[in-house]
Amino acid sequence: MNPAGLDHDTQRELEQRALRNVSWLAAKLGYQDALDRRQERWLMVAIAGVLVVIVAALALSAMRRSSADADDLARKRCEVDARVEAIPAVRQQVAAEYASLPSGDRDRIFEERLHTLAATKCAAVTATR
Repeated sequence: MNPAGLDHDTQRELEQRALRNVSWLAAKLGYQDALDRRQERWLMVAIAGVLVVIVAALALSAMRRSSADADDLARKRCEVDARVEAIPAVRQQVAAEYASLPSGDRDRIFEERLHTLAATKCAAVTATR
């Protein structure tokens, strides 16, 4: 027997075993990569779902807030209009009823009456919306 031939056969067998090991390792890594990609895909889908829910919640919140702001603005406009409309009549009424009071007290009563009148008149505006 030829020792060089035996070494050659042994070396060839070692190379084939190494190639099989490398092939097995590559297949295992490929399978692992496929699993990782699948997990990443599910993670991305979950993140996208959470983002959609968050955006929808923010949009709904903004819509509600804008609706409340619009109602509040309509009520304030109504109150300003009611105050402007009632100023002459309320001023005459307070001056006639409280002529003996100092002007600062009459002004305070005047403001309270205007506020009450406007709030009463405009409560229906907010309730009907």
